[in-house]
Amino acid sequence: MAIDDSDRPSGILAVWNDRREADAGFYERWYQGEHLPERLAVTGFVRGRRYEAVTAEPQFFTYYEVSSPQVLISPEYLARLNDPTAATRRIMTEIFQNMNRTVCRREKIIGRMRGSHALTACFADARPGAGLTDWLDSLPGRSGVARAEWWVADQAGARTDSVEQALRGKADAQVGACLFAEGLREADARMLAGEIEQLCRSLAPAAGAQPRIGIYRLIAELANHA
Repeated sequence: MAIDDSDRPSGILAVWNDRREADAGFYERWYQGEHLPERLAVTGFVRGRRYEAVTAEPQFFTYYEVSSPQVLISPEYLARLNDPTAATRRIMTEIFQNMNRTVCRREKIIGRMRGSHALTACFADARPGAGLTDWLDSLPGRSGVARAEWWVADQAGARTDSVEQALRGKADAQVGACLFAEGLREADARMLAGEIEQLCRSLAPAAGAQPRIGIYRLIAELANHA
């Protein structure tokens, strides 16, 4: 059963990307020293979590919990997007690659814990289907499973006409929906990924209907606490 999430943040900003290998050090210093703190300073941002691929493409996955998707079109947040720092300008023009940025509404949460390894199953379609919903509802109490969430793209909270977007040079890719789950260990995340892949094949055998599944390990978290 899903937990009562009526008082929990309903917005998610999900970002998958690669980066130019030659600039790995600069990228890490920017993310940890500037970008995460800058984003979490925006009113309505609750938590940011960064991951690196175990077996996934793109190499990096980051998501932010926000109080609602509307935070991501707020004047305060848009002001940040339209006034990037010098380091952010370099990142956006030279270092970020294969960017997928999707504003989502978090529609379901299973579990209360956080895990060390995550999987993302990205769907073009925003409808989970009964089989996937039943699978999510079967997760509570299972050994090794920390949490699972269902995110659906929220176009009302998405803006593509910012300075940062222009610096990246083209429209970011987007997903229709994402099943996000965390396991206590890598083996748990792999188990969940295998189950999702098998389930989706049985529900929609066509290759084009299959989600893009990746397994990631946690790098860092920054959160605002009351």
